[in-house]
Amino acid sequence: MRMMYMKTSGVQLDTDYSREMLGMMEADGLLEGIEYDFDPGPDVPVVQGRDAMRRYECGILERVKKWVDSDRYDAIVIQSVLDPALFPAREISPIPVLGCLESAVHLASMLGRRFSFLCTVPVEMKMIPENLAVYGFTEKLASMRCISLPVPEVKKRLNRSAQIDAMEETAVMAIEEDGAEVVILGCTGLSWMAPELRERLKERGYEAPVIQPVWAAVAFARMLVRLGMRHSPLAYPAPIPDPDAMLMQ
Repeated sequence: MRMMYMKTSGVQLDTDYSREMLGMMEADGLLEGIEYDFDPGPDVPVVQGRDAMRRYECGILERVKKWVDSDRYDAIVIQSVLDPALFPAREISPIPVLGCLESAVHLASMLGRRFSFLCTVPVEMKMIPENLAVYGFTEKLASMRCISLPVPEVKKRLNRSAQIDAMEETAVMAIEEDGAEVVILGCTGLSWMAPELRERLKERGYEAPVIQPVWAAVAFARMLVRLGMRHSPLAYPAPIPDPDAMLMQ
């Protein structure tokens, strides 16, 4: 299997961390049997709102078309918990295109009845529930919890102990107060915390799954390719050619 792993922002810190995550997935054995290439993504700033998201989406669609036309890949994974351009990308792609958020909530729904997101910034608190409504998972959402840690600090592991402590306490509140049975990390920058967070929750008597959305997306991409399946063209029909554009060619 050959996979294109696409990041959503060309910011160098994000690029370095994305490569680190790929290394973590390799160490976990998730990439066994997968050859992958890395696309650092559009040259746009980190998403802080819907305007930036629109700019992301245009760049992502250009890249999806490029990699699809190359005929080199079996699947594409878009690294973002906000799933930018996911549905339009599927309409222009004959191969599976996986988003992190959609993959994470499908996995969570198989592991428990209700899940909570642990986020880092307010934009995630607003936009993730909007996507869940589209995906049909609103009723399974126990809560959105924000730890209010700047993403660059999280990725650099500044004040590592304090960051893990904050995540642990927030996860426990989601379980005890909100009724969460599964915890989803609401930012890919939190991925490195998952193993220790699982252990800390277990020590406190909660064997709740902690989902890393990027891991879920890669796992689903691998499964779809091995099953020989792709997204249904009935759900994601190819764009209808523009007659005027065809005449101008």
